[in-house]
Parts: sequence; C-alpha cells; structure tokens
Amino acid sequence: MIQYIKRKDLDILKYDACIENSVQSRIYGFSWYLDIVADHWDVLVLDDYEAVMPIPWKSKYGIKYIGQPYFCQQLGVFSKERLTKEIQEEIIKKIPKKFVKVSLNFNSDNF
Repeated sequence: MIQYIKRKDLDILKYDACIENSVQSRIYGFSWYLDIVADHWDVLVLDDYEAVMPIPWKSKYGIKYIGQPYFCQQLGVFSKERLTKEIQEEIIKKIPKKFVKVSLNFNSDNF
C-alpha cells in the first residue's frame, strides 16, 4: 500500500534507514538534507518504508507544485530492493492531484 505522509508525521528513523540502505542511496534523499534545501517536503511511502519517494513542494499564489530544490541533484524512488518499473510507476501515480505541476530529476537507478 502506498501512502502520502506529511513531513511532520514521518517516522524519521525508518525513512532515513530506507534511504541509507536503498539500492539508489543518495545524500539528497536524507531527511536532514531535505530539511535544509527544500521549502516543504512530504513523502510517498510503500508499505512499511520498503520504498520512499520524497516530494519537495512549493506554493506560489496559493498553487502548489513539485520542483527540484537547489543543491539537490537527484531524487525519485528509493527502495531497499530493486523495484519493477510497474511498481515505480504506481508510486509516481500516487502523487496527489493538488500539485498542478511536477518537475523532478529522478536518480539514475530509477527507470
């Protein structure tokens, strides 16, 4: 099951453990790093933090959109095991419709 979790409700220990132990591990995904570079960020979580997708977002004139933060080269899906293209697509499709624009650089280990 894929859930959208707000930053304030995130289990930081499980989230950071997923990033650290992921096949696609990058410094850009860690909570402490995103807290520094992103205005706001939430996360899509697969099951019990088996895979995560950080969602950095901004709001302008009341319109919310997802954009790559400065100094954050690659984000995307981070998972403890290799995921199929279909599962990655499922996660991406769960991005809430409240974000009118999505512009992210996925990590090189994503499809």
